[in-house]
Amino acid sequence: MSPTIRIDEEVFKALQKDAKPFVDTPNDVLRRLLGLNGSSAKRRSARRGRNVYVAPDGGRYTSRQLVERFGLEILGGEMFAKVMGDPHNWGLSHQADRIAKHKGYSKSEA
Repeated sequence: MSPTIRIDEEVFKALQKDAKPFVDTPNDVLRRLLGLNGSSAKRRSARRGRNVYVAPDGGRYTSRQLVERFGLEILGGEMFAKVMGDPHNWGLSHQADRIAKHKGYSKSEA
């Protein structure tokens, strides 16, 4: 289990300014500000043996993050609801591959 730290509202707002929307966790921002390598999305993916998709601007997305962020727009409402409503995540990776191809993202095996 990771340690929990409490921060005040001013510190949280400062972290939000440096965050990449829909990609960064607070831990990612702190790692970047402290000069520590790697994002938590990449490390989480590596621990689970999952794919990471890399945007042209360097942003990194897990399959779930990619589908949550762009699925409705690219897959359409019915397919988005089907994929996101499936408790077993069947089809999630396939749909993330479709979205990544559409957006021009590369796939990185973690």
